[in-house]
Amino acid sequence: MNQTSSYTVSAQPVEVAGAQGTERWKALVNDSTNEVISIVSDSYRVVQNDEVFNGIENFIVNAVGINALTGMVTKEEVSRGGLWAKKEWIFPEIKVPSVDRSKSDIGFRVIGINGFGETAIRCLYGAIDFFCTNGMVVGDISQIIVQRHFGKFDVEEKLNPIEEGIRAFIQTGKTWKEWQKCKVSERDAFTFFETVFSRRLAIAVQEQFLQEIAIRGMTVWAMYSALTAYASHAERFPVSPLNKDSVASIMHGRELAVAKAIRSPEWNKLTP
Repeated sequence: MNQTSSYTVSAQPVEVAGAQGTERWKALVNDSTNEVISIVSDSYRVVQNDEVFNGIENFIVNAVGINALTGMVTKEEVSRGGLWAKKEWIFPEIKVPSVDRSKSDIGFRVIGINGFGETAIRCLYGAIDFFCTNGMVVGDISQIIVQRHFGKFDVEEKLNPIEEGIRAFIQTGKTWKEWQKCKVSERDAFTFFETVFSRRLAIAVQEQFLQEIAIRGMTVWAMYSALTAYASHAERFPVSPLNKDSVASIMHGRELAVAKAIRSPEWNKLTP
């Protein structure tokens, strides 16, 4: 079950018996649990999840129009006791339709990230494959956040980043359609996976690829679907029990790793 990001975080004095210089530091406390989630410098500014996500939602409402809000789905996840929070907005009405046998209608989504301590505020745009619920990060629109956790926090009013993200999403959809038609050999696919992943993980992704080709054909799109399955389904590609409190942030990290992999020279050799 996904956790809600509606908790608040407060900055409280650090007290260490007999220690000097504690006035230069403060503890960030999850007010819902009263647990310390990070220690930061005195100049650090707490930016609450609601501040970040409400600012992004204002851009969304102004950018997509009332019709695109029909059926919009939101999803929230929290990691590490509240140190990291994520909210997604998924739009079934803004999509790239499938071609041929791929069965992949791809919907637009916006991803907001807020963290306390070392994690920066970010906003990304991405996609979701409605057939298999695989998530994809397409690009970064974090320029809507003009200040982060130091100094003044504001959302840049002169930009219209969600509209820019939608335009880029539609443009990327043309590339996805090419991948859905682009044939690939099993050998080349396996070689790519072994280049990107450790041997053990590469074998697991290869097995996923063999399942994907039954639906999507022996294509680059089947490869991409195997990669995004790794980034989207912790039940298929388990996270270590030692990291059970960090599943959401780990899965997001996987999405970013996949986004990087498909920009690599090795991937470009496979695609038109």
